[in-house]
Amino acid sequence: MNQYIAVHDKLVESFDFDVLISGHEQILATKDHIQTNKQFTMNVMTNAIKATQQVDFAQIVQVYGFEGRAAVFDRYFDELAQVCSELTIEQWQGKINDLEPFIEDHCMAMLFYVMID
Repeated sequence: MNQYIAVHDKLVESFDFDVLISGHEQILATKDHIQTNKQFTMNVMTNAIKATQQVDFAQIVQVYGFEGRAAVFDRYFDELAQVCSELTIEQWQGKINDLEPFIEDHCMAMLFYVMID
């Protein structure tokens, strides 16, 4: 994730181009698009951290503890991803195409990053 975040600045500052063909979008990305994507990524990171501060693991254990450890952690991460997703959608709705189908996956990846890094 550190390299993914850093590459945004490297692309914008170190390369002279008008458009970037990334293969992941239907548009040709300008440097403004790259900066917007970095801002989005940083917002997802902030929202993942906020989710860890808002979701109470002890409460998840109280509700789902009888299901076993794996189920408790599964429920916990699902709740974290949901909170992160809601925060991100609130901030980015209408600014990024096709946000909803992929935001929980983005949040889940970022949650693992912020918890491990």
